[in-house]
This record gives sequence, structure tokens and C-alpha cells, in this order.
Amino acid sequence: MGIDRVYLHRPSRENAMMFVISLATMISDVVTHVLKENGIGLTMQNISGRLYTLNIVCEDEEYLDGSEEHQELFMELLESLKIDPDHLID
Repeated sequence: MGIDRVYLHRPSRENAMMFVISLATMISDVVTHVLKENGIGLTMQNISGRLYTLNIVCEDEEYLDGSEEHQELFMELLESLKIDPDHLID
């Protein structure tokens, strides 16, 4: 999950953290499965490691700011996951 240390002082916070981690793990597994079915052999951890420098810039118009390789990978991921890029930013 990329988490180093977390200090939780109440059991309710521990339960909430476990819920969030469980949910994130399930979503990550589903996305990884869909990508593999579409011929993309990357996990969510690989993707986040590659695309952490890619930014979506919203100024006069929206555009991707990053290397061309990362932009292409991002668009390929959106296509595989059937996400319309026009719906990412309103």
C-alpha cells in the first residue's frame, strides 16, 4: 500500500483504516485482472510507480503533463478500463 507507519489512537480509527485498506486491495485486484485480460501485464503497484509524475493540468484547457510514454500508458489504461477521459475532469 506504500504506507510506512500509521499511528491510530482509537479502535474506531483502526477499523476504518482496515476497511480502507481492504477496499483499496479489492479495487487494485479487480483493476489488475481487467488489465491482464486486455493484454496489459501491469499491476496497480507498477502503474502507480510509473505514473506518479504524470499530472492532469486544468488551466484554460485540460491536458496531461508528463513524458509521452506515460501519457500513452495512461490513455491505454483508460481504454482498457473503459473510462472516458472526458469524464475525468469536470
